[in-house]
Formats: sequence, C-alpha cells, structure tokens
Amino acid sequence: MAKKSSSLHFLPAAAFQVDAARENNLIGSKISIARREAHLKQSDLVQKLTQFGVHITVTSLHRWEVGENVPSGYQLLALCHALNITDGLQAFTGSIPERDDPLNRTGRQMVNDYEQMLIDSGRYAAPKRLSRPKVHMPVLRSVLVNTNKASAGTGDYLNDEAFETRELPETLIPDSPFDFAVQVDGNSMEPSFMNGQYVFVQCCSHLYPGEIGLFIVDGDGYIKEYDEELPEDQDDYLSSDGVLHMQPVLVSHNPAYPPRRIGSDQEFRIVGRIVTR
Repeated sequence: MAKKSSSLHFLPAAAFQVDAARENNLIGSKISIARREAHLKQSDLVQKLTQFGVHITVTSLHRWEVGENVPSGYQLLALCHALNITDGLQAFTGSIPERDDPLNRTGRQMVNDYEQMLIDSGRYAAPKRLSRPKVHMPVLRSVLVNTNKASAGTGDYLNDEAFETRELPETLIPDSPFDFAVQVDGNSMEPSFMNGQYVFVQCCSHLYPGEIGLFIVDGDGYIKEYDEELPEDQDDYLSSDGVLHMQPVLVSHNPAYPPRRIGSDQEFRIVGRIVTR
C-alpha cells in the first residue's frame, strides 16, 4: 500500500497470543482491511495473486477473510507483495521485531526460508525504494521433485518419469525417509495441505485406511486420504480365486469435496504415502 494505515496495528505487541489471534480472526480480518484499503475487490486480489504464483478462488479468499481457513506461509508472503505490505510481521501481528518477536527461533528460520525462496525465484523482488533488512540464507537440500503437480482437487496428469532435482529449504523437509517430492495443486486437502505446498512421498504399494497418499487414477495424480468400503456390486471386486476385495475411496479434508469411490473399471494405483515433518 502506498500509505500505511493505523488500522493494521490495533493489536498491541505485548498482547499477542496465538489462541486469541485465531479466535479473533486476526489474520483474516487484516487481509480484508488491507484489501479494502487498497481498493480491491476479492476478485481483483485473486487475479493479482496469480502474478505471484498463487492460484486460488474467490471462495478460498473469502474463507481466509472470515477465518474459516488460513493462508500458508508462501501464500501469506505473496499476499504481502500483492497488497504492498512491506512489514508482514508488523502488519499481521502488530509486533515490533526488535522488541517483541512472537515467533520462536525455529519459526523465525522458517519465515526467513520462505522469504528467501520467493526472492530467489526472481518474481518477488523488494521495491527498489526500500532498504531490505539482512535475511539469513536458508540451508538448502537437493530433492528429487516430480515436475507434474498432484491434484488436491479434480485431477492432474502425473508422469512417473518427469523428475528433476530442486533445492528446497531444509526446514521443509521431513526427517522420515522419502523418495521424491511433488507440489499440491488445488484446495481439496486444506487445511492439511495447501495449494502450492511441497509434499514428500515414500513409495509403497499398500496403505491403511486413514493414511494420506499419492494415487494415480486413470493417469491423473491425486493427494488424498485413503479409505476402503464394501462394494455395492461385489461381483466386480471378486478375484479369480473368489476373494472379495474392498473398494478404494479417496477422501478430501476440505468438506466441499465429496469422497471419490474408485470403480472396478478404473486404472488405480497407490504411488506412496505422504510423510510429514
């Protein structure tokens, strides 16, 4: 924003508490305030965010503003750029970093890592008129990444051979062993996984109900929670030796998306389970 407004600083630094901030919808209300002070409709801000690699719907933005969901770290930084907020910590918490940092050491390192990744991409350069504070360089690790995104929505083509090595911040990488990473595309797994987030896949051919995995259905990749149920037409799920197999069901965490039952005539394969930090 060309001109800062005091309305973005109504929470005293000493009073910041996560539970109270969540209950009062601190982040969502300040997104709404900043958007309106920038004279942007929700649809305008959604369109502007695409310039920074964030692809969401007006409904998703509305859910951020009313507190039904919150943006990821990447998305929050992109919001700062889209709304020309030069001090995200001050704008969204009212805290003064030098005197009262509400983040612990690990949290501050993650913010620095996210920020540096945006800077390194070349699309989120700071305005030249501003002097930037010193940013700690993140520790990066080489990770094998599938270059096709995996849908958390209606499906994306997933090519098993489309891989490249990328440098990712160490703070994003889980301690558990994994085989490769892939980016989430869509919002059907919110709030567990956000659009654009990297998830890490441990290859396997079997999952238990309740585990989150990467699946291929008719050539398209999905990130969903795995479940099973007795099929209505049991003849379609009988093996040649008379064993009845359960019908796979892919479950979204976003209640706006109904469970997807996999038909016996569909190509279905478990690629692996999602491991988290």
